[in-house]
Amino acid sequence: MINLIGQTTLRQTAAIINESHLFIGNDGGPMHLAAAVGTSIIEICCHPKSGSPKHHNSPRRFGPWKIQSTILQPEYAVGPCKDSCLSAKAHCIKSISTAQVIKAIQKQLSDQCVQN
Repeated sequence: MINLIGQTTLRQTAAIINESHLFIGNDGGPMHLAAAVGTSIIEICCHPKSGSPKHHNSPRRFGPWKIQSTILQPEYAVGPCKDSCLSAKAHCIKSISTAQVIKAIQKQLSDQCVQN
């Protein structure tokens, strides 16, 4: 794993992601760059599975397309949130555990080995 936050240009970011086996992050520009260059994705999303699929944070609406991806998201919003996470600080997303992320990484990398 390499953390290059704030250290690369947009073109450099796309080139690095293109050479990567897996992108792990939230719904943002780099995740969509990963989808565009064909890099597998694990998206860690604040939008609860029980939330509206039409919400602007819904991965069903704006998640990665046509690429191997795993979306990790809370089952339900954490109060006072209801249909989506409304907090300005990390809140609902905190219900996604490190163990869930590690399991998703292992599965994605294992699936890639089988395909190659």
